[in-house]
Amino acid sequence: MTIDRRYEGPPNTVHGGYVAGLFDEMFGGSLRFVDDFFGVTGRLTVRYRKPTPIGRPLRLTAWIDTVKGRRLEARAELHAGETLCADAAALFIRVPVGSVAR
Repeated sequence: MTIDRRYEGPPNTVHGGYVAGLFDEMFGGSLRFVDDFFGVTGRLTVRYRKPTPIGRPLRLTAWIDTVKGRRLEARAELHAGETLCADAAALFIRVPVGSVAR
């Protein structure tokens, strides 16, 4: 993906809150690969390593570390080229779909 100036924070870089939102969205999508898992974010920790540039191709990769009962732990990285811009760790809690629908 490439992010434009609508999401700019410091000059020529992506706002950190938007970076966190990207991780949360990526994790949410990857949960569907775990037995049709539906969960809510229990914890999201983002480490900002380098500024994330505006207008350059970015690569966001997420993977699942562990699934234990209702708990799922996942990790992700955001790269611009070979540069690691940010990484994240998250905890999700499985919830019954019916309870969320109500």
